Amino acid sequence: MLRFLTDTAIPDQQPGRTRSAAREDPAEDQRPAPLGENHPRPVRHPPFEPDRGRPSSHLVTGIVLRALAAHPGYRHSADTRRAAELLKSRFFRRDVYPDRAAPSNWLVFSYPFWWTDLLSALDSLARTGFRAGDPDLARGLAWFTGNQEPSGLWNTGRNRPKGPDSDLWGGLAICRMLNAVSA
Repeated sequence: MLRFLTDTAIPDQQPGRTRSAAREDPAEDQRPAPLGENHPRPVRHPPFEPDRGRPSSHLVTGIVLRALAAHPGYRHSADTRRAAELLKSRFFRRDVYPDRAAPSNWLVFSYPFWWTDLLSALDSLARTGFRAGDPDLARGLAWFTGNQEPSGLWNTGRNRPKGPDSDLWGGLAICRMLNAVSA
């Protein structure tokens, strides 16, 4: 809970009313901060329940796992572990939904990470505690060890975004992932 410590008046949602920035009522701290005269308060909806009858997409699972793996409070939770298990079991397989469905999309890398590819998936899995000894991760890592070029870099395919140093940035991300998975 934030408490403002100044005596500055903050406009309330109703024109002509202001309230003191130093709030005395703790219940008022539960209200979201005012957004201004032209913005309505955010509407809070109940959590969205997924349709568990539909198959899971590894593209979306990987994107969500990336966020969970980055958060210290969620990276080792049971739900994160379940999502990670699902994602690693799908390496080099076709996605059930048409967006980036082809198995070859696992090898179209992006850095910074934009979508789920082999690099972003292995990076997220390393952050959640999976290591090189895992058989699914070993399959993914084998691609990197088998496709390293004589220059020390990797052909990152249709890497996005494309720029003069994009292969170098992709190579750095691959090295960081390999280091994390081997830790």
